[in-house]
Amino acid sequence: SLGPQESSLLASISKWKADLLHELATLAMPGVVASCSSERLDPRLCTYLEQQQREMQDTPQPLPAQCERWLQSTISLSLRGLHQLAALPLEMAGELLTQLRARLARAYGDLGRIYARTGRYTKAMTHAKQGIEMFNATRDRAQAARLQ
Repeated sequence: SLGPQESSLLASISKWKADLLHELATLAMPGVVASCSSERLDPRLCTYLEQQQREMQDTPQPLPAQCERWLQSTISLSLRGLHQLAALPLEMAGELLTQLRARLARAYGDLGRIYARTGRYTKAMTHAKQGIEMFNATRDRAQAARLQ
């Protein structure tokens, strides 16, 4: 069993990785929906995102699939961090807990928007509903409202 310091450290690492992956996904999102709009990614940004894929030793994927993967990983890491903080006293985990919940809500929202913009409306609705149910179950009404 992990002590409070170890749990807090593991949650911090999960949050750091989730922040990084969410930032990459945010940078890639205009390219994901380019077929639905006039937005295009700067070639230097594409090169940077491809380099990040290689450095993380990810299997090369088309940008839309990679963006989804980064957002799904962000969600998974955020959930892992929340789980690691669950046993800690609120005064020890409060700020990190708030940050992880906010990151999780943003990632859920971003992934839902990608699904909707690419015509996967059923998946977008199912995804949003799952997020709302999860935040309602944890009594986080503010984050549940963000997904509605």
